[in-house]
Amino acid sequence: MSGSPSPVRPLRRARSAVALVLGALVLLAPVAPAHADAFEDVYKDFQKDGAINPCSFSAAELKEARDNVTPDIEQYAPDFPAAVTLAIESRANGNCAKKPSSGGGGDAGAGAAAPATAGGGSSGSGGSGAAPATGGEQPSAAATPAPTATPQGATPQPDPAPAPPQAAADGAIKQAAQADPASGNSDGLPAAVVGLGVLSAFLALLGLVWLIARALAWEPASWPRLRHACQEAGWRMSGTWADFTDWVRLGR
Repeated sequence: MSGSPSPVRPLRRARSAVALVLGALVLLAPVAPAHADAFEDVYKDFQKDGAINPCSFSAAELKEARDNVTPDIEQYAPDFPAAVTLAIESRANGNCAKKPSSGGGGDAGAGAAAPATAGGGSSGSGGSGAAPATGGEQPSAAATPAPTATPQGATPQPDPAPAPPQAAADGAIKQAAQADPASGNSDGLPAAVVGLGVLSAFLALLGLVWLIARALAWEPASWPRLRHACQEAGWRMSGTWADFTDWVRLGR
């Protein structure tokens, strides 16, 4: 019939309303910061001995850990930001670059010393024609060198690790480290303020959905019947209440 509304237009309105609601959800959804795992790994390394090994992390991970330091960490572990900065500077100075091995130089030096020793022995034997006893003693003395210096290829022993600071053993620091920086509040705001903001955003979203539904006249087919039933029930209750008030007022 020409007078009946087309069923396509309500469907298009419903699709438009759904698209608007999804767009509002995308705009109101919070964006979680990345690299939370890098911060936890760096902080766990700091908890072990009160220092950070710069060669165990990349420069990007160290910078991300420094940017995600929360007020709780600054309060209970004030040495952590300085340790991260020191690790970043150590990597920038090239302390983590691979150094060439010095074993080849030690071998070459040993090889050069061997011919020299042999030459000394031969010269001593050449001079033994005049003094046989003295010439026989010189090779034995040259063949037994006294080791007085540390070989070049030997690895130096590392210095003992410093004792961990007293603040790193506090239980509050572990709780602050276990807290995810993505879910925590980096500005130090109370949880009540954050919850109030989330509730306000949720109410604003509901209001936006209601306005869109009213503007597009979008409602399920059962809503008119439900509204009519509620109005009928209200009218009957008001009539019953009026009869009761008349009975109380007139006393009959």
